[in-house]
Amino acid sequence: ISYLLNKNVYVFYYLSKAIIGYGLEEQDKKHTWLSDAENCATSGAIECARAIYAVALAHFPTKKSIWLRAAYFERNHGTSIDVDKSFLTQKHLERHSYNMFESVLHNCIGDVPAARSILARAFEANPNSEEIWLAAVKLESENKEYARARRLLDKACASASTARVWMKAARLEWCLGELNKALEMLEKATSTYNQAPKLWLMLSQVYEQLSEEGLKPNEVESLKERARNTYREGLNHNPHYTALWLQLARFEERQGNLTKARSILEKARSQNPKTPELW
Repeated sequence: ISYLLNKNVYVFYYLSKAIIGYGLEEQDKKHTWLSDAENCATSGAIECARAIYAVALAHFPTKKSIWLRAAYFERNHGTSIDVDKSFLTQKHLERHSYNMFESVLHNCIGDVPAARSILARAFEANPNSEEIWLAAVKLESENKEYARARRLLDKACASASTARVWMKAARLEWCLGELNKALEMLEKATSTYNQAPKLWLMLSQVYEQLSEEGLKPNEVESLKERARNTYREGLNHNPHYTALWLQLARFEERQGNLTKARSILEKARSQNPKTPELW
């Protein structure tokens, strides 16, 4: 019968879903199901094992250990067929599950389509989840699929817009040498998320880098002044963000304005007297 059920995985899955927990105490389900799945896999009933993992994930959608075992199983036995999407369309796949996704995707190394499939199903349940978008971007970036990563970030900026998403999008462009594109993104992002200090820091640094691109002297000075003003504006919105104070002081030091750099640090200390990095 196991042979027949293994060939008819849909039948086994829905039978499992109906009766697999019958007679089991709640505290015994996880151990029993994982043991059953392992026994099925060992005996060659791969699709039976896959169906048991699907049922276990539907019942325990945030149990990292089950996701890891399921991912390890798929890595060894191939990409899952589309048994049922319920175990990846739970409301639980939200922000607190990001580390779980990281671990699952890590176990899909070498099988990018499988990882994409996992994320695609997660998107169905959580189309506006920042964490799932960023996990997908990370997957594509690590596999040097930068065009895919760009498209994902463009969509994320539109449908899951957060300061962190914009920062990741701008950083990708910056790393790829597209400074003007990064600049455009950061200018837009700081106008929306003015209390996100890292965006101001990045914008100032992009202005600085552009000023070193061999432009005309007046253009260089203009970009440096914009960098200076950006640091200051960022501090107006985020006066307790230490890195902005330090970078503005270092910026003035690089321009030869040592007195101004000292003055900036003194002001920073007066506003943040208990911050050791400023002393």
